Order: sequence, then structure tokens, then C-alpha cells
Amino acid sequence: MVDNFNFTPSLIIDENIEITKIRELPLQGELFVKENDFVTSDKLIAKTKLVGDLVLLKVARELGLEPQDIENNYLINVSDAVKPNQVLVRKKGLFNIFNSEYLCSCDGIVEFISKETGTIGIRLSSKNFNLYSYITGKVIKCEDNKEITIKTNASLIQGVFGVGGEKIGKLCKIDDKIYNDIIQYENINSNKDFSFLENCVLFYSIPPSIDFLRKLSNLKISGLIIPSISSKVLSAFLGYDIGVAVTGDENINFTIIITEGFGDMKFNPRVMEIFEKNINNQVSINGVTQIRAGAIRPEIIIFDSTNNIKKRLDENVNSKKDITNGGICVGTKIKVLKDPFFGHFGIVTKIINDEVTFESGVICRALQIKLENGEITLVPKANIEVI
Repeated sequence: MVDNFNFTPSLIIDENIEITKIRELPLQGELFVKENDFVTSDKLIAKTKLVGDLVLLKVARELGLEPQDIENNYLINVSDAVKPNQVLVRKKGLFNIFNSEYLCSCDGIVEFISKETGTIGIRLSSKNFNLYSYITGKVIKCEDNKEITIKTNASLIQGVFGVGGEKIGKLCKIDDKIYNDIIQYENINSNKDFSFLENCVLFYSIPPSIDFLRKLSNLKISGLIIPSISSKVLSAFLGYDIGVAVTGDENINFTIIITEGFGDMKFNPRVMEIFEKNINNQVSINGVTQIRAGAIRPEIIIFDSTNNIKKRLDENVNSKKDITNGGICVGTKIKVLKDPFFGHFGIVTKIINDEVTFESGVICRALQIKLENGEITLVPKANIEVI
């Protein structure tokens, strides 16, 4: 009798899944699409204006004067436009020689002047906020001049960890030759031509070095997908240690997505298979990661041709929603998620019905698996991921 149990994986790997994205402006604005429009991932779909920040200029304190000493020396009024290096306050000194002046440091509009505290409030100019579709698909809803819902059918791969925000580009493979060429070139004026990598999302099967990452920063790529990385290398590239807060706002030139974890691991064979089949296809990636409650995983969305996407959406093809759910049986391909075989792939050779006591003292149900190197071992059922 086959011993089945439900396994809910933390990561999605699906070649044919329906994806719905809500794209939302921070404030009401102007929409450039309507329901049933088909959009590509680089389409500008909406825009709005964001109110500028309020900058507080503590004039009296910075001049080393009391507020009452300058209350009659302001050269601007509320609602005046100001610009950098404009004199806002001039306090005349003895014999009109030792004057004290305060120069504006920004462009904006004077919102208030507090003569009681000697503070000026400058409202910076508003900024345009452009919203792009991010995914290629069909607009199914527009509402409140703020929100647009887009549906598509694509390949979706969730990563374990990522840094950097939304990027789009063409999926490209980095082989050892290209890797070595990048490592060896000294600067962007090298005689090597790497223009074919511009605006691409690269995937490479070996954990990168810090030198490789730094040189990629000069090549105008959109993103890098790797199976694993040393935490020290990633911290050195970012310039700080990695925390557990939400990532995505890092000041880096391209987004990095890690599909398997930290250390030295290979791509999940299924992930690699999807990548190989989709070289040169359009891809959208987002490295935003949140580890705690309400987990957010980095994502890789790969698109087929526009015609195929339209066809599948029009036909309402039922995509596979839970490809890794369901039973585990002999022959199931798995990846081990805990030491001492963390990151190794294998095949289930036997399902143990009784609880097993492991060397760590843990007592639980187990699977017998055959690793890629031929080794036979037992692992807890909870410590595997179905491929």
C-alpha cells in the first residue's frame, strides 16, 4: 500500500500558470489603458503626481541666533518659490559688515515660516510617478483612476531570497566562457563587447564571486538569477550585512534572485529545464523578499509569445495550480532542505510507515532516498521538497 501524505511546498515552480497582478498608483491619477486591452510588460499604464517632501530649515539654530533676533529679517514670504543658494534670511551686523545670511538648499515652495522657532518649511516640487504593467497580459479591470488588474498565463518560479526591485528583460544564459570574459575585462572601455547582455536577465548555474557581481554592475543588465550564493559575497556586494526585513530597495544596478539558498548548490533540475526552454523569451523579475509572517518570495515570470498568451487567455485554459501538491510515492524526485544533505537531489526509494529516531534525537516519519551520488539514506518527510 502506497503511503501518501500532503506536502505544501513553500515555493512555486510552474510552467503554465494563470497569474493575476494588481498594479496600483499610490494616489489617484491618469490611466492609459482600459478593460480588455492587451499590454506588454514595458507598457506605461498609469501615472500620477506625488506631493514633494517637506524640508525643515532650522535657520535660527544654524545661524547661532535666537529666533527673535531674525524675526524681521526674512526675505521671503509664504507661497514664494525658492531655489538653491537663494538668500532666505539676512541679519545685518555692526556697521553693515558682519552680516549673517542663510542660503536655501533646495527648489520648492515656502509652506510656512515660524518666527517663534526660527524655522522655514519648504515643500519640494511634486514628482511624476509612472506605473508600468510589469507583466504581459490582458487588462481585466480598471477602477478609481488608481488600480489596474492584469491577467496572464506564464511560467512562474519563486526564489528563496532576492535583492532589488522589479525589472524586465530578455532571459539569457551565462556560460563559462562569458563568465571568464566578464571576470577578465578591466573596465567598461575594454575591447570586449558585452552589449548583447544589456537589458537582459541572466542565469548562471554557479555561485558568483564578488568580482563577477561588481563587473556586472557596469554592463547595464536587468537581473541575475543564480541557484545559490555565499552570504559573505552578497553582503560585500551590498555593502552591509543582510537582515530579515523586507528587501527590494537596495541601491544596486540590477536585481539578484537566488532560487535554492545560501551556500554552494545547483539549480533545481525543473527550474533549469524551464530556463533552457525559454532562452531569449521576455521575463519579469522582482527580488522583494519578506521572511517573516506574510512571507513575500522573489519571483521570476517568463512569457511565451504574445500570440500564445492571448490564445491561452481567450480559451480560458485551466492552468495547473498545485503541481507539487499531493502524494509522495516511490520514484518521486525530491530535494533535501536540511543538513547533512542540504541542497542535494534524490529519488524516493522507500516510504517508512513507522516513526524513525534520528541521531539528532528527532522522532518522526521518514523517507528512504537515493541521492545523485548513489548514496542511500533516510531523511525526515518534513525536510524535503517535491520537484
